[in-house]
Amino acid sequence: MNVVGSSAWLSYFAGDKNAGAFAKPIEAIDELLAPLLIGTHDV
Repeated sequence: MNVVGSSAWLSYFAGDKNAGAFAKPIEAIDELLAPLLIGTHDV
């Protein structure tokens, strides 16, 4: 099972320097677990 959080998704879709590290777990959709709800907070 691969749990992928929001920072990994953003990196993957933006194609930044870390995107390659996240590609394999994101693209293995049979093992992918992504959160349905993402909390936000004020900074």
